[in-house]
Amino acid sequence: MARVRAMAMAMAGAAAWLVAVTAATPGCGSSGGGGGDASASLTGTIGGKSVPSSDGVGIRSVVSHGSTSEAAAGVILTNVANACGVLQAHGNPPGATTLTIVVTASGNAVPAGTYAVSGSGGFGASASFTAEDANCNIDSIAQAYTGSVTLTTSTASEVAGSFDLTFEGQDHVTGVFSAPVCAYGAPGDAGPAACN
Repeated sequence: MARVRAMAMAMAGAAAWLVAVTAATPGCGSSGGGGGDASASLTGTIGGKSVPSSDGVGIRSVVSHGSTSEAAAGVILTNVANACGVLQAHGNPPGATTLTIVVTASGNAVPAGTYAVSGSGGFGASASFTAEDANCNIDSIAQAYTGSVTLTTSTASEVAGSFDLTFEGQDHVTGVFSAPVCAYGAPGDAGPAACN
């Protein structure tokens, strides 16, 4: 469980989201799509900032430990166009804003259902919001501390569902999403991608 939870938290707390998420999820899902097919409807702000919803990618991963497996599924909602293509190119665009939602569970897949936000490090849901400035420096970051995520679809090609999250500072965000799973590989050890 520790490896999947650490992976989920790395996804949820990514500083340079495109590089960190890619590095954290080798073997993530498979659709081969270039992004742009995601849909989301959200209400609320976090730290006075709008929550991104112009594109997104589904994320899925399974980590095996001998005879046991742990799975993660979720979505990255962003203001970056062609998000899957940017992930595949290991990009780091300036001004990127993301809402990352991840659910972890025991087994080879995360089944449809409703998951409570877990701040205790166990299985369940986690979410974070990150905004970067024009130089790719973190301008704002916040972690959800209560709420729930409902997955209605979690397949190799799509992740869909809804969420009701409360972040630090009592910011409340709700919404629905549907996103194709993006196939991409982990970058090398060249360090963070250039801001471009």
